Amino acid sequence: MNYRSCNKAAQLARGKHDTQLSWKGTSKARVLRATCSPCTTANEIRTFHSLAPEKSQVYVNWGCGAWNSTVDQLRANGWNVWGYEPSAETASQFVATAKAALPTAIAGIFSNNVIEHFVDPVAQFREFHAILPPGAKMAHSSPCYEYRYEFTRFHTYFPVGRSTEALAERTGFRVIDRVEDGEYINVVFERL
Repeated sequence: MNYRSCNKAAQLARGKHDTQLSWKGTSKARVLRATCSPCTTANEIRTFHSLAPEKSQVYVNWGCGAWNSTVDQLRANGWNVWGYEPSAETASQFVATAKAALPTAIAGIFSNNVIEHFVDPVAQFREFHAILPPGAKMAHSSPCYEYRYEFTRFHTYFPVGRSTEALAERTGFRVIDRVEDGEYINVVFERL
């Protein structure tokens, strides 16, 4: 996969502007999101499929963003996928802004470029533990499993080394798979 657009977004975030991208006329976040959108959707779909999902089950794209098309694309292919995005201004048909609006029987959770934003990862994983039934899976992909993209104040957690396994053990999960493919790093957890 070509990460050139993501690398350009990263350069913008560090203040290394080039002639093709600028901040003019829009917010910085919107430029970064628009620039990274193709690789974000592909990575989210790849992360979703790492759950080995079943069409009869319900899945949630946690922190999906109000701007991407992953939920719509997966639903168009027959998957029962919902999004959760607490920072969206308004909810849409299948993207909830409040946890209470999500379906109650969730078989799996997935996210892309979200885990590094958890202020309290232990509390967040405990919440996931309360939501998911025993044996359910969740997958979180992020290049920040390696110490990358530390230049932003929005990245508050870098699950490096054994911290991923330690987090899982402290919160009632176990790591069952890890895939590293360039900047795409995905960890699959199983709820105990």
